Amino acid sequence: MRYVLKVLIRLASLAIGLVAYMELIVSNWGEKGDANIGAGLLAFLALALVGLFWAVYDGHQVGALPAVVCWGVVSALFSQGWLVLRAFSEADESMSAGELMRADAPLIPFTFMLVFIPAVLGAVIGHATRRGTVA
Repeated sequence: MRYVLKVLIRLASLAIGLVAYMELIVSNWGEKGDANIGAGLLAFLALALVGLFWAVYDGHQVGALPAVVCWGVVSALFSQGWLVLRAFSEADESMSAGELMRADAPLIPFTFMLVFIPAVLGAVIGHATRRGTVA
């Protein structure tokens, strides 16, 4: 139960942070309809850094394997949830939410790896900094 709570806390934090970022930064960045490539790159960087540093903490607290498993689940749920959230928030007369989900489904592995790879690195670093761990 404790690991389920950890996953939910991390997932909710990522989701709330990204939604806040989209509402506060992206919506005010440039003209309506612009690609906002800079805003997107900053969001990618933020996701990777959050995964990295939080996983360093997790790896230090519980060890590398439990931290990697936790972040694997977080990454999987986040990548799928973000696809659904974006599809429903951006659906309009031109494309339905289902059509947007089908069009953007190839982004799931990218979003997964964007969070998971830095988290694995962070978990290993965190585990290596534990007391009594032989390097």
